Amino acid sequence: MNASFLNNNNLQLSSPSGGTFSSPSYPSYYPDSMLCTWKITAPSGKRIKLNFNYFRLESGVCSSNDYLEVRDGSSSTSLKQGTYCGSYAPTVTSSGRYLWLRFRSLTLHPLLYKGFQARYEVISKSCK
Repeated sequence: MNASFLNNNNLQLSSPSGGTFSSPSYPSYYPDSMLCTWKITAPSGKRIKLNFNYFRLESGVCSSNDYLEVRDGSSSTSLKQGTYCGSYAPTVTSSGRYLWLRFRSLTLHPLLYKGFQARYEVISKSCK
């Protein structure tokens, strides 16, 4: 594993308005044997909307090779929103102020996929 990517693990993203983040090396191809996590935190009383500007991971069974896992909360045990691979990931909106993400690459064909670029927006909680 390339040591320069270890800093992507447990990356904390917080902004009152939002921001962008991406898989390692994006827009170049992501390396093999990666495990990165992000915790996105919105201000108290707000939610997070996550959109993908670009998404392309190895296709196949998402849980066995490359995937992006999204959880509605602040940790790896929070409610799972989904596990995504291939060329599609939906827009995800949190129920509270946190989203937690894990990107893993164990690709059988390294240097074929560019990964993802995502934008998160801080939005107001809707009235029920």
